[in-house]
Amino acid sequence: MKENEEFDNSNQNIINTDSSQGLNLVQTEGNPQNEASIENIQNNKEGDPSNPEGTIGSKKGTVELSPDCFIGPDAAPAELLKDLIAINPQQILEPLLTTQSSCFKKLDPDKIMKWQKKEISDPLLRMENIDDVEGSKQMFRNLISYMGDRKSSKLPLLHAKKFVKIVLIGSDILRDEAYLQVYKQLHGNQKFESIMRGWKMFAIISSCFVPKKPEIYNLILNYLFFEMQNTKDNQIINHIKYIFVRMIKTKEKERHHVPSDEELACIEKLIPIDLPVKFFTGNQTLIKVESYTSIRDLKIQLMNKLDFNIQRAVYYSIYEICEKKSGTEERFIDDSEKVCDILSVWSNELIRDKKTGDSSKFHLYLKLLIYYPFEKDDIDTISVVYHQTVYDVLTGKHPVDERKIINLAAYQLVAEFEDDEDPAAKKLNDNVNKYIPVSKANLMSAEDWREKILEQYRKVNDLKKNDAKWEYIQELKNLCTYQTQQFYGKYNEQKSGTNEDDIPDECIIGFRPDGILILDREHNEIVLYKYETIMNWGISKNQLIICISTSMNEIKRICFFTSQTKVIQTLIEIYCNLMIGKTIKDIQEVVKDYDVKFGKIDSSRRKHDLLLKEEGANVVDEGNDVLGINTDDNEEQNNEIADSSDRIPEQVIPPSEE
Repeated sequence: MKENEEFDNSNQNIINTDSSQGLNLVQTEGNPQNEASIENIQNNKEGDPSNPEGTIGSKKGTVELSPDCFIGPDAAPAELLKDLIAINPQQILEPLLTTQSSCFKKLDPDKIMKWQKKEISDPLLRMENIDDVEGSKQMFRNLISYMGDRKSSKLPLLHAKKFVKIVLIGSDILRDEAYLQVYKQLHGNQKFESIMRGWKMFAIISSCFVPKKPEIYNLILNYLFFEMQNTKDNQIINHIKYIFVRMIKTKEKERHHVPSDEELACIEKLIPIDLPVKFFTGNQTLIKVESYTSIRDLKIQLMNKLDFNIQRAVYYSIYEICEKKSGTEERFIDDSEKVCDILSVWSNELIRDKKTGDSSKFHLYLKLLIYYPFEKDDIDTISVVYHQTVYDVLTGKHPVDERKIINLAAYQLVAEFEDDEDPAAKKLNDNVNKYIPVSKANLMSAEDWREKILEQYRKVNDLKKNDAKWEYIQELKNLCTYQTQQFYGKYNEQKSGTNEDDIPDECIIGFRPDGILILDREHNEIVLYKYETIMNWGISKNQLIICISTSMNEIKRICFFTSQTKVIQTLIEIYCNLMIGKTIKDIQEVVKDYDVKFGKIDSSRRKHDLLLKEEGANVVDEGNDVLGINTDDNEEQNNEIADSSDRIPEQVIPPSEE
């Protein structure tokens, strides 16, 4: 097993049958492929070569079942199985069901929980809220339509989506009601097609949510166990195993969005989603994801596939990049987000695009978030940093002049073509703008750019490709923006102190290994606040406040509006830990806590042991009042079904003028 086993959760799940602590999902050891760098990874290696964009779902003509189909209740720990076997369904259901009829006769729970073709007049569970009552009846109507027991002109998947949506936007009791409705429609059902549809609905809802009442959750696990023992149908067995694993994994963290059509189609087939992930090299690879796969899981899979040092996963992040007519939007994705929730948001936005006539293209990119020290022989890191830096240069994140652009373009050509002048010259002739920042293209004619870049290329084309990448990075080392993650922000004059540093209303907040850099819109430096001078900081949903210790042993407060407080929290915490000599393992422990922190955004962060305060500096009192952060918008949002419009991009990059 790998040294950092706790982070290697990208591969097939198995159930630990030796656990005395209940059901534990543990991971098998990874099997990294011989793809040692992002340059060597084959474009769409696992996908259909006719589809360079990659596919969501299985390849045509093949059926590759999810690993979940090979792990079932029979592999559970003996202690859990003993508890499940002891469950009496009738004893659990009787006090919960609506057993009183309109004529004051007590109904038999066993009869209530049997298949019926007609719609229900009352919920299965006792409910007081009228919205829940109506929601439960709508759910059942969509369930029997999906199972084919009720005629409908709509496609079955539309009924499945409606069923899930009602549950996600309703009260907790609807989660219990949903499972019992499917449970009911499988009992006494004589139609095989309807039965299989019922199992597919179980697979869908277990991918999104679980029952809230522990007794109903255990009841369903009990049902899965006994059905698996009693059926000989392989289709049903595969579904049971699939549902079983999902109920365990989904219980850890539920979904926030209704699955997309593509995901629902994969769930019905019990297959994983083949999701393309891109690199700044222009290459991409397909990663298999399940409904419960988090961004952290996806990142680990990528690191394994690239054969990168898995311990460095904490320094990398997954970014969402959306290409629109108005420009390119970037969004940092928190490790705790579910990949399939992101796909759901994309699907909804594409539907809106069709109505508005707009067009969007969504991609996931692996990106280095935290810059760490590296040497010339660290080929993996150099490769990632180089390609990411090229992207940053071309999108205007570095204040480069004409001379530097020419030098950078020459190194870029060497990295691509080494000593092959003819292909390099042809590339320049075909599209010189691929080597020039969009905002600088008009400094001279395209022909002049070609001539000067090619002249510089001839001076450096004796370099090897890796050396050229290294020199490209070194060329930017003296810039203030070197190794800086940048986010747009607005200076909050009302909650800030005296604006002694002349920070403009609209600015760029940059985070680099040594401090927080404030830039104007042209990426010129305004001021750098070293981490050792930051005595306190605080965040809310859309604000960042930092308290700086001045040379006069005073505290000055600076406040910015920004939507990117999650990633800012990550950057400050990790860089501060690195600065005081914390190890990767220590930082991993910090990152592990982020899911909890970001559920309710931590509105006040004290430095504590992260940084030693300067001798004699004034100490800022703890609390939101001192930081000036409004905590009204710090409420947990996780239980809400977020609209896709809530995704605020980190930055907007002007479209290329190619």
